[in-house]
This record gives sequence, C-alpha cells and structure tokens, in this order.
Amino acid sequence: NKREKEHFNFPSLSGNFEENILKYINDRINENENKVTYIVSLAKAFLKSIQFICNDLVKKDEENLLIGDCLILDRNRSLELFLILLHHKNIDTLKVEKWELLLYTWDFHGNYHNKSYKGREKFDWLFSRLFNEEVNDILDDFIKLGFRKKLFGDDLQGVFLAYIKNHKTNILTNGFHFWKWKMTYLLYKYEIKKNGDSLKKNDNDSMRKNLRRVFNKGVALEHILPQNWQSSVNKEQINNEEKVNSVINGIGNLLLITTRENSSLGDKHPQEKSYEIKLGSYKEHESNKDQWKDSNNWIEIIEKRGNCIYDFLLEYFNKTPK
Repeated sequence: NKREKEHFNFPSLSGNFEENILKYINDRINENENKVTYIVSLAKAFLKSIQFICNDLVKKDEENLLIGDCLILDRNRSLELFLILLHHKNIDTLKVEKWELLLYTWDFHGNYHNKSYKGREKFDWLFSRLFNEEVNDILDDFIKLGFRKKLFGDDLQGVFLAYIKNHKTNILTNGFHFWKWKMTYLLYKYEIKKNGDSLKKNDNDSMRKNLRRVFNKGVALEHILPQNWQSSVNKEQINNEEKVNSVINGIGNLLLITTRENSSLGDKHPQEKSYEIKLGSYKEHESNKDQWKDSNNWIEIIEKRGNCIYDFLLEYFNKTPK
C-alpha cells in the first residue's frame, strides 16, 4: 500500500501511533477481499523487516559505519529509508555519505523561519520517489535543491555554509543551546576524526565504538569547565569572569559523556575531572589538566578547541559526495 498515493502518509505516527498502526491494518484487512492472503503477505513483510533491523542492519553497519552514524543523527527517517530500500530497491546501492549530508544540512539554516512546514511530509516526498527513481539521484536533487528550492536558489549547501559562517560566534560561545542535536552530532564526528578512526574500524580503540556506548546509555553534553564554575574556585583569583562566562557554553568546552557520568562529575574543577573514555579530547584533557590550574588559561583552552571543531564542521560538511 505504500505504493498507493492515498496510503503513503498512513498510518499516522502522531498521537498514539501504536493504536493508529493497528487501526490502519485492521481497516486494510476489512476492505481486502482476500483477507488471508493480505495477512500472510503482511506477516512476511513484517518478519523481513524485523530480521533486517535486528541482524542484517548490524552487519551492514560493520561494513560501512556511516549506517550507524545516520541512525544516531536521525533514527526514524534513516530506518524508514532503509526499510523502503529493503522491500522495494537494493539498500546496497545507497551512498550513505549522501544521506548523512542531507540529514545534517536540510534544515540547518534560517530559511524556514516563520514559514509553515512539516518535516515528515517533506521526507515523505523524497521517500515516495524511491519507487520510480534511483536513490542516489534523488539524494543528489535534495542535497542541491533542498525541500523548497525557491528558498535556497538551487543551492541548499551554499545556504547551509553561509549560515554556519554567519553564526560562528553562536557555535563558539553558545554551542550548548545553538542547534543542540546538530552540535551533539558534530562533537561525535569530530572526536572520531580526531582519533583517526576509519569507516572499518570499530574495535575497543575506536572512538566511534566508545561514543556509541555513550549514546546507548544516554548521552549528555558535559561542560569541561562547569557552568557553575564559581563554586569550585576562588572568585578573587579570576580577572576575566565576564569573558569566561561568554565561552562557558561554547562548543570548545563540551564533551559527550553518559548522563550517569555527567551527574557523577557535577561541578568539579577541570583539574579534578577524569573521563571514562581515554581517547581523543578526553585523553588530551587527562594529559593537560595542569593547564586548568591558572584561570588565565581557560579562555584560550576553550577557544582553541572550539576553533578546531568549527574548522572540522566546515571541512566535513563542505562537500558533495560523488
């Protein structure tokens, strides 16, 4: 029924979606002349989907770790794409780097501000084209044009990059609040790159594997220098309190850790913090704790790392996959 236009947006995933799904299936059974055949076909398709999600998708992620990265970035839309390809196309033809780029950039700009749109409906437009067109050609179109091409002048990626450049200050000083999930994913990808992980490497020395454990357990954005830093230092020793406060929420002061570890660390001084992950920025912090002793170093430490992360953002997402 996904092929039929009138059924494409059903069952509704809003409200009580389990009830909506069951009602949708029941209605289709009741309107179908050959109910048994419909039920058997539905059961087979459902079994195929479950086997794919529980077994095959894990194996495909082992072959190309961008699969799992996209599930972190947008689980529901990625699963819907993968399942449509499973049942109607060939998922192995998907260039996952294109899907990742579209998921990250499609709404990361200000051009939707004060304009009515529904994100799911926009992706349904993309998904509906999969039945008649090649998936990578479709992704190329949306990567270039976006979902409302008149808003982007046929250059979604240019609009995205201009927005990032115009909002550099927001990222460096307020990454904790500025597009929070985009910043979370950015930190994930930055640490993977910093550790030198490849798309085939996912062992215990892999930053990707360590950070995926963090996401599985519940991810939190940790402030290396705590937001309530005044409680752990003598304010009389601080000569630049206003400047410190201006970067406290910057991307350079943030790490991904579990919610449990975040609660455990509380408002400890950076010198007193040791992180469970021992790679990348976490390892650097462990090696350079003494730099935090002098509050005059705080701004430089935060800004230096923040600029590295910002440069990575421009580098990693400033490309159109072939």
